[in-house]
Amino acid sequence: MRDSGTYLEKTFPFRGKLIGTAAALKRGLFSSSITNQVVIGKNGYLFYGDTLDDYLGFNRLSSRGIDNAATNLKILSEQAEERGIKFTVALAPNKNTLYGNYMPNRYLAADFEHSNLNRLQNRLAALGVPYVDFTKKLKSSKEVLYQKADTHWNFKGAYVAADQLLEHLQVDNLAKNPDWKLGAGFVGDIEKLQNPTSTLTEPNWRAEGINDLEQFQGNLWEYADDNPDATADLVQTTGQGEKNLFMFRDSFGNSLVPVLSPSFATAQYSKLIPYDITYAFSQEPEVLVVERAERLIPFFATEPPALASPATNLNAYELVDSTDKGKVKLEKNGIFKVIDGTIPAAHRQGDVEVFARITTTKNESQDTQIRDYQGYRKSITNSKQQIVNDYGYRFYIPEADITANTRIEIYAASKAFGVQARIIGEIQENGN
Repeated sequence: MRDSGTYLEKTFPFRGKLIGTAAALKRGLFSSSITNQVVIGKNGYLFYGDTLDDYLGFNRLSSRGIDNAATNLKILSEQAEERGIKFTVALAPNKNTLYGNYMPNRYLAADFEHSNLNRLQNRLAALGVPYVDFTKKLKSSKEVLYQKADTHWNFKGAYVAADQLLEHLQVDNLAKNPDWKLGAGFVGDIEKLQNPTSTLTEPNWRAEGINDLEQFQGNLWEYADDNPDATADLVQTTGQGEKNLFMFRDSFGNSLVPVLSPSFATAQYSKLIPYDITYAFSQEPEVLVVERAERLIPFFATEPPALASPATNLNAYELVDSTDKGKVKLEKNGIFKVIDGTIPAAHRQGDVEVFARITTTKNESQDTQIRDYQGYRKSITNSKQQIVNDYGYRFYIPEADITANTRIEIYAASKAFGVQARIIGEIQENGN
């Protein structure tokens, strides 16, 4: 079968220009977009359609969903701190969260108090997980710090965020008070969604020593490998600081690379998901940052970090059987055996946690070894990536801990169950 796009381009050679013309007409005459991925705002501002739910207050995470996200980050925070690594979460607000005054009047903004962003940050605070609240700092600026036709902050906005993050981390900002000048323009990502053939550019800021050289480098830092590209999945840099940074980031992190890198001896910025925390820890950073855009907050609930589930013990509980059990799935994934399942409806309490007991019997001596683990929480999505169930769980168990003659029992615990931990799933591993 011929590729439809290639076929159409050959058959209709001016197709791209026609799309561009149609987009320009619709934008100019009707203030509407040719695609539902773009919201045309006031004064030339464009907004990404995927941020509408956050802006309007639709499809927000449930209380359990927010708690899933925060609990997974809590486990990650504790694992980092056990290794002497300073950890923090950094959430980049959507453009219309800051500049809703440029949204069309037909869209009524929901209250920020009940937004995913505000509720997650409040829950992180309650659990003692360090985070940086960029929203207040960015919103208080007299300047607009996001690009008009792009999803992201401009370089000044990235600098404001980076400066606040460094202060929070107690790392000296070695690029303090840069001299800003308007640099060359680029076509924004939302502009490209609106019109793939657009050449409409807007300038961005350049600062001496930070991003004034080729590939947005500066004389205070440089790329550590042969691929000088801040948008790459894994970016490594060297700078003037003393500590080493590892940052899990999304596209907002592209413009953080030039403004953070000067203040660290080395820095690695990873876009790879799920988060490979084992690799991050192997790099022995002093600082670990998780940066994520507001619209992507559900990710923390749906994709637990790929890190060994923390060891615990069930000694404080009375372990009881239950007639309500769910299916348990066991699969190999790299260095881990991954256990996935869903808490049966009869055991779904708002505070319910899951634990795994791994019992291995040695054939020669019939001795048994018992290990207990705390599970990650997992919100489950359908084929459209919509959350349909907030009562999933996942365990990452080192492969060596699940061999032949291993029995896996999954327990649920809640204040509503008192001192009991109820068995909600089990599986016998035969070593295959």
